[in-house]
Amino acid sequence: MNASQVCLHNALKVMVEKIATVLQSYGYRGEPVKMILAGGMAMNYYCGTRYTEDVDAVFSRKILLPYEDLLVNYIREDGSEGFIYFDTNYTPTLSLMHENYEEDIVLYSEAQIEGAPISHNDSVIQLYCLAPIDLALSKIARFSEQDVEDILELARRHYFSADELKAKGLEALGYYIGNIQSVENGIHLICEKIKCDLSDSNNR
Repeated sequence: MNASQVCLHNALKVMVEKIATVLQSYGYRGEPVKMILAGGMAMNYYCGTRYTEDVDAVFSRKILLPYEDLLVNYIREDGSEGFIYFDTNYTPTLSLMHENYEEDIVLYSEAQIEGAPISHNDSVIQLYCLAPIDLALSKIARFSEQDVEDILELARRHYFSADELKAKGLEALGYYIGNIQSVENGIHLICEKIKCDLSDSNNR
């Protein structure tokens, strides 16, 4: 069973249905559009460790949506009120991302979650997540305290090893220009943190 928080999953389902309805209302009848989750929503899918308000995602097609209408209110598991909205500022070009990340995206499988299914059959939207290792890479450039904790949590759940993250991160960095040294330092630092964190866990 997936670790995803069911209430957040169900709110995401409502957002995806809103997007599908908009596309259908404007007559779209083409191949399903891939919606690829990153950020906190992808973390929720893999780990269920925290709430998030913004939905970071990219689409396989150029798409125009009434983003202000995509806000979804819901009740958190502790009874408090929450909401999610589509973050129009998110772009993978400003974070560390492997050139071929789309080849490894993971189909969002509601079969692993105790919540309302997000249907992929006959839907104009197919929901995916970044692969765990690509999700971790996407957090290295910013390297906030929350980003570090997210990467460590993914590693604790054995989605990748420190060496795997380092290898793919350095390979991805080869496609970038600009402040490369800072991000390379971040790759080495987070990989050392992963090794220390797992070593401490094994010694407890």
